[in-house]
Amino acid sequence: TTPTALTARLSRSPDSDTGILSDDGVTNNASPWIEGSVDPSNLGKTVKISVRAVDVTGTAFGPTYQSEAEVAKDGQFYARIGPVSGTTGPYPVLADGSYAVTAQLMNGTSVQESTASAGRFTVDTKEYYIRPSGGIKNDATNDTGSFNSDNLTKDTTPELSGMVDAGLAVTITLGSNSYNASVNGGGVWSLNSDQTITLAQGKYTPLITVTDVAGNTETVAGTSFEIDTTVPPTPALSLDSAAGLDPTAATTASEMIAGAVLVTAEAGARASVTFVNAADSSKSVPKLVTGTGTATKVTLSANEVSSLGEGTINVNATLTDAAGNAALAASNQVALTLDTTAPAQPGTPTFNTTTGVIESTVASDVTSAKLFAGATEVTSLFTVAVANSKATFTPRSAQVEYTTATNFTVKGTDLAGNDSASSSTLAYSYDNKPPATAPTLTARTDGKVSVVIGAGATSARLYAPVGLNNASTDISTKFTKVTSGSVVTLTPIAGQVEYLSPISLTAKAIDEAGNESPGSTGTLSYTYDNTPPVALIESNVTFGTPALQAINLSGGVIIGRVMTGGTITAKIGADATTARLFLANGTTDITDQFTVTPGTFADAATRTITFTPRESKVDYAAGTIGVKALDSAGNASTLFTLASYTFDNKAPTSAPNVVLINKATGVIKATYDNRYATKVDLYEGSTLLTANSNKFTATPAVTGNNTAVTFTPVTGAIEYSATAISAYAVDGTGNLSPATTLTYSYDNTPPISTP
Repeated sequence: TTPTALTARLSRSPDSDTGILSDDGVTNNASPWIEGSVDPSNLGKTVKISVRAVDVTGTAFGPTYQSEAEVAKDGQFYARIGPVSGTTGPYPVLADGSYAVTAQLMNGTSVQESTASAGRFTVDTKEYYIRPSGGIKNDATNDTGSFNSDNLTKDTTPELSGMVDAGLAVTITLGSNSYNASVNGGGVWSLNSDQTITLAQGKYTPLITVTDVAGNTETVAGTSFEIDTTVPPTPALSLDSAAGLDPTAATTASEMIAGAVLVTAEAGARASVTFVNAADSSKSVPKLVTGTGTATKVTLSANEVSSLGEGTINVNATLTDAAGNAALAASNQVALTLDTTAPAQPGTPTFNTTTGVIESTVASDVTSAKLFAGATEVTSLFTVAVANSKATFTPRSAQVEYTTATNFTVKGTDLAGNDSASSSTLAYSYDNKPPATAPTLTARTDGKVSVVIGAGATSARLYAPVGLNNASTDISTKFTKVTSGSVVTLTPIAGQVEYLSPISLTAKAIDEAGNESPGSTGTLSYTYDNTPPVALIESNVTFGTPALQAINLSGGVIIGRVMTGGTITAKIGADATTARLFLANGTTDITDQFTVTPGTFADAATRTITFTPRESKVDYAAGTIGVKALDSAGNASTLFTLASYTFDNKAPTSAPNVVLINKATGVIKATYDNRYATKVDLYEGSTLLTANSNKFTATPAVTGNNTAVTFTPVTGAIEYSATAISAYAVDGTGNLSPATTLTYSYDNTPPISTP
């Protein structure tokens, strides 16, 4: 028997020979297996396998990949392509291309047999250069939608086409059916060019499956398309009544541009709306509108409106849906009157600085007017009246706030809605918009009130419940106000605030224009009084007539007060609680020089206060003192001067200096301070010795503040032996100072009878 020759080739296993045929030598496995055979008598021997790349001429190049296999009992052997010869490492990854495989049967270290010819195979692992794609053919015949690329058609036998790599087999799956497509040399595939495949209405996504010679397959989703054979309903036309359009009134260019005509068409359908001038059919404008299923505005450009001209404009429409199906009938026709002539420019506006009302003359065809601040329309801030060719804009309450001069203009609008050119500018300033933020109140111990104001406010007002109905009344005039940042401090004005019992204050913030914010969210319990009582009047003040008191001897001591009376009584009103005495300057309080008897209220309105001079405390001439009434907060009325009150019970404080200057003549010298006393009197007990010069004659001599008085005994009037003589300094009222006592002996009185 002839021995089996040694052969080697690409393994025909499914994971190695992956081509269309199981033995076509094509694989997409870059590390494939090699198989071969030899005579079975070589069982257990080693076969060395070599793989090397070859070019189109069969010439080998590049590295040699080697591996070994052991011969099985049937003479077969298998091995995976090994690493580059002379190296160790993982299995190689072959590049795409053609390869030759050879083998040697080894007998020990010697080559027993070699393959007569090399086995050939191809490695093909590449991805496609052209991604498989396609769908309905995008031309007017097959894609009948609004655009020849919208993949929407009314054709039930459309042709499908697309692109793949040249040489690939293409299968198209539509729903549950698969079809083989034809592919030309450029990789363009097509299906149903002969219109033998009829599809039902609906949506499709073609699945494109490609297969190469190596058996590589891939399925991708093509471009979805839809078949729609339903005829759409007839479109409907109307004027936009919601925008105020009236078929009996003219329509403006701006309204046409914004969409004066509405068309109701099937969603996605193409409505062809045509505008034609009834007087000149050459003036027409066609418009394509995509339907939404609801009324859609048909807008025109300014140039399109201009091309139509003025007058009656007829509008009609036809409809083709998105798939190209035409409606069975045309729409109803609507007509409108186009008026594009603007009214004349309004006159320069004027305004009333008190009310903020703006006025401007307008053309006779103007039916409404608009107001602008700069480029911004502010008509909504005013109520507008147009009559007798005059437009009047009255500020709405609490809406207008222009604190600095702002340029205002006026536009007139005719019945069609055409706007005139803007008027000349008006420098306008007016503010009736109150601050938005309510203030907060804070109490202080000094009677002041702090109010925190918000943005836009510059000051604040205080309110208090007043009257029988407790009506909220502005009391801010009773306070001075100072604003620092966001705090307004209100200080009571002297003599203005009189809240003896707590009242609930509220506040409002005000801006420069005097607009008030909402009232404060809380109230402030406030008590303060700086209002003086009602001033006393002369009929309410009386005083007793001063009188000299007799000199009394008490234990050999002369009492040093000789003026009595001088009591002052004053009536005060119900708003006062007491009264006090002051010097004529109104600030020096002298009440402590009197004993005060408060008295009681004789009736609901008055109370009598009595002031009794304290002993040796009072010395005032007419007009030098007065009375003030005081309330519980210490506020004092104006001073009532006691113009006719004179009283003095304040004795000189210093006793005179007394000496006997001549015993032989009995002359006594007394010195006193003439600032506080006017003379010196001598007493024996309670007997005045210097009255009428019946005992002594007085001769004063003044030296500065001192006055020295020489007392010379009257001849035949003195007969004293060690008698106590007291000297007193006396003021103008007769009040006596403390005494200076002198033991006096002198006798110039002859005996009564002759011897």
